[in-house]
Amino acid sequence: MWVKLCGVVLLLSLLLTLGCLSDGNGVSKPTQVFSGYVIAGVLYSESPPPFSVGDQFTYTLVGGEGNITLKVVSLESIDGIDCFILISSNGTEIKNRDGEEITCLTSGRFYVNAVTGNLLKSIITIECDNGYSDITEYPSDLASYMGLLPYCPWMNIIDNSSNWIISYNTSPSNDVFPSVVRTIDYGVEGVQEINGRNCFRVRVKRSEDLFYEGDLDNRITVSWSQVVYVDVEKHILLKSITYTENNTKTSEVYLISKL
Repeated sequence: MWVKLCGVVLLLSLLLTLGCLSDGNGVSKPTQVFSGYVIAGVLYSESPPPFSVGDQFTYTLVGGEGNITLKVVSLESIDGIDCFILISSNGTEIKNRDGEEITCLTSGRFYVNAVTGNLLKSIITIECDNGYSDITEYPSDLASYMGLLPYCPWMNIIDNSSNWIISYNTSPSNDVFPSVVRTIDYGVEGVQEINGRNCFRVRVKRSEDLFYEGDLDNRITVSWSQVVYVDVEKHILLKSITYTENNTKTSEVYLISKL
């Protein structure tokens, strides 16, 4: 679903994941815990998240996959920790290497600590009509970095002077680029009114170094940026715009339900 902002980070991450389902063969995998990564600089929350059971957040993806809705379905104790449980799902059409269209349903289940506002874990399930399925569990630190579409823990604590950098290294199972180094630079650039609500305007700059066969001399660098608008009062994403390295707008996400 979603290319890996916070919640938009998660959106982008999922889209990238779907882009890897290209062998055209129906393959079902057991649940796996995402591993093989090192992450530093995550900005953690220290107060309850802005959720109540029954809340619902609907976003429109301009240049993407239509609407996505996330629902707060329950408050449960998970390993002795009270968590809000949020769920989401959306369908995506992709093409495999043979040019055939495949329809995939991506669903997410997110566990948000009701006291601290950080994520305990996220579970992403992908099911495609060619028989492919995949279930991945993301542990707390990575889940808190990725967040979910309406919310990321850093949204709960930022102010006008907030700046921080996250570094994220991973060794995915990829024959071409088995090593990836990401740098994400965040900075609050003041308060701006969006749809009648005061929002922090957050600049997010992202870069990825993809190393061919782990060789530091053979790499591809990919850069892009986002402008993220976070409601000052509710700590919820109102709008996000993604740009290429050349500052061309590629997609836009914005909240259409009421806070």
